[in-house]
Amino acid sequence: MEHFDPARLKALRKQRKLRVADIAAALEVSVAQVHRLENGERRLTVDMLMQYCKALDLYMCQLFADHREIPITGVINARYEVLPTPPQSVQRIRLPAILPGIERVAALRWEPSGHISGMTGHVLLYYQHDDGLPQRAWGTRCLIVKKGGSQCVGWPVQDQNATHIEIPEGRTQFNVELEWASPILAVLAPSALNILQMPD
Repeated sequence: MEHFDPARLKALRKQRKLRVADIAAALEVSVAQVHRLENGERRLTVDMLMQYCKALDLYMCQLFADHREIPITGVINARYEVLPTPPQSVQRIRLPAILPGIERVAALRWEPSGHISGMTGHVLLYYQHDDGLPQRAWGTRCLIVKKGGSQCVGWPVQDQNATHIEIPEGRTQFNVELEWASPILAVLAPSALNILQMPD
């Protein structure tokens, strides 16, 4: 559960006035292991999360009941360029608050067009930031902002002293100057969004 924020477990445990020792006994693990789970220092598996929820006397779906409104900052066209969100379209979606730093998460939406029509309605989640080009962005599908402000979705790659952007279907933009890039966190299908979409 790579993107789940384990601090929610600690908050719910405290809300229910349970001690770490109570959880450790229910999970049949040491107190130190529970501390590591709650601090994100131990990998949280789905099985462990289910056991933790049982110890808290709640259903797993209740853990994800908190939702946040996420802005849709643009639409992706058939050339994988990011354009402004049309005023008549959905401007925000609601998502379960399961990502750490969810207040910085934003979405891009696929524009209905051409060969990517199968992706119509899907959204890509990313972190909004101004940190330039983090090391983890290289070779990863990202929202990319080029010098001059134009945006696209692609994979930034470095070849000696030049930076390129690989676009799906084998197209590459060569010798591009980048302002920043943010790795795509997830792609959500319309079926996952039908109950979450909110009109502006």
